[in-house]
Amino acid sequence: MSRFSVAPIALVWAAMLAIAPAHAAMNDDARRDAADKIDGRRLYQTECASCHGPAGAGDGAARGTAKVPDFTTPQAVVKFDLDRMLAGIDAKHDKALTAAWKAKFSDTDSRKVTAFMREAFMLPAPTADATRGRAIFAKTCAVCHGERGNGASWAKGSLNPSPFDFTSAKAKELSRRHMINTVTYGSPKTAMMAFSIQLSRQDIAAVVDYIRETFVFPQGNLENENAASEAPKSGNMTQPKTGQKYGPADMSAAMPNGLVGDAAAGKRFFNSNCFTCHGKDGKGDGPRAYFIQPKPANLTSDESRAEMNRPRLFKSIYMGVNGSEMPAWSKVLSDQEVANVAEYVYTAFIQPAKAPASAGPEQKKNRR
Repeated sequence: MSRFSVAPIALVWAAMLAIAPAHAAMNDDARRDAADKIDGRRLYQTECASCHGPAGAGDGAARGTAKVPDFTTPQAVVKFDLDRMLAGIDAKHDKALTAAWKAKFSDTDSRKVTAFMREAFMLPAPTADATRGRAIFAKTCAVCHGERGNGASWAKGSLNPSPFDFTSAKAKELSRRHMINTVTYGSPKTAMMAFSIQLSRQDIAAVVDYIRETFVFPQGNLENENAASEAPKSGNMTQPKTGQKYGPADMSAAMPNGLVGDAAAGKRFFNSNCFTCHGKDGKGDGPRAYFIQPKPANLTSDESRAEMNRPRLFKSIYMGVNGSEMPAWSKVLSDQEVANVAEYVYTAFIQPAKAPASAGPEQKKNRR
């Protein structure tokens, strides 16, 4: 029997039909513009992100010693107008790279990738008047996220994962840029759709600013939006603070809250779900990895093996990784199931030489 009942499905259709008139009213030029930017995102990720960075900050790993502009600064909006960015594709790269692009990039492609960069990285200024954002939220967002922004709507028990709670502690970890890009392009593995075809860039900024000022930071502490905050709780288990730094980790550290993972059960889940990004061998080369920026973690790398002990793995799987496509599996897995996956990753990829020959009493107990 499906977990989705007839009534919630009917409500989904009703919500979609309510949005449909606004969608249909948009002209063909607007739809084409939005589609071009989505195509531009693909081009940027495959051709540009290695030097310019996944978020356009000029911090890509392949940039070497070259000075790469940071398109995320407030000054960039003034400094890099459209014509300058288009000219820069030819004039600001070495001859070999430009020649290689001639076979890949048409003038249309250059305009697509530039349009994406200007929208995703050069964000519109915060809106002073919340009226427009409030109206958009009420018409478009409240049906899933609830009138109070806490995800308390009919969709909470019908969508998996549930709509995001903007009043939660985790919401304070989200930057304005991340939220604007999520509304623009949607969120993978959730019901959050891309609104770039329905809403203008200014409307998306308006509704994001309304959400941040009304639900995320109701006390007006926007200047502290990136400060570390205490992570959500699950049962009686408090996660580490998100600002915690990890160096050479204590590889003898146990799972949180006395949990003991079952590696065999974790392997089954990993090979059914996680491998699509991380790969069967944990090297970050799964079938979806090519399309993801930043790339999935290579769980066999020296860095992973130095930092990812059992508590770190548990936290990353449980809460997800902000700024990446790694979801918070706590939405669909129990604490024990998260521990199972963490144990498999730890014994198979992080410390394979130290993997136990057989399951201990607690692991056998967990299988029953």
